[in-house]
Amino acid sequence: MKNIKILFLLLFITLFSTVQAQRGETKLGISYNVAVPMNDFKNIVSATSYRGFNASILHGVSDKVSIGLATGFQDFYQKTPRQVYHFSDGTDISAVVTNSIQTIPVLFDVK
Repeated sequence: MKNIKILFLLLFITLFSTVQAQRGETKLGISYNVAVPMNDFKNIVSATSYRGFNASILHGVSDKVSIGLATGFQDFYQKTPRQVYHFSDGTDISAVVTNSIQTIPVLFDVK
């Protein structure tokens, strides 16, 4: 129980001590992302995506609050080896299956 209290105290200090807003100042933030598929998404694409970024524009409305827009991009891509697919009507198709999923969120951001 003592460890949980210490963990919550550290989390509280971390969350509320990183205030960076300044009134009237507009900031642009760009970052690179690496994403790992999890849960049921791994059934579609199991490879880690090294193709992603985030960008945000925040305007300080007070010394502690900034508001703005954020967007990002993440590209998941996985190519499987060539296989022959057999169909019930007697036809066969040789194909390479690729799974490609791109995510592009647009978010209203308050920090």
